[in-house]
Amino acid sequence: MTEGPPLTDAQRRVLGYLERFSWTSLQEIGETEALQRDDIDEVPALIARGLVEHSGRLTMPTVRITDAGRAALWDKHGR
Repeated sequence: MTEGPPLTDAQRRVLGYLERFSWTSLQEIGETEALQRDDIDEVPALIARGLVEHSGRLTMPTVRITDAGRAALWDKHGR
């Protein structure tokens, strides 16, 4: 299990979405019907916890789930 509080439903939805891709643009995440606006607002918190990695690019920024993010997503206490 990863450190920190349990994942919220919104955080689980974001991690579940990101798990399907290598790198995904933040714009694409914002346009998907699979996630709600409140879900997308969780991305910075997931980055801060080390569960999502940011590409660091200012133009067309992308994110991806980290190994810690996968572990948190599939942890029996977090799922």
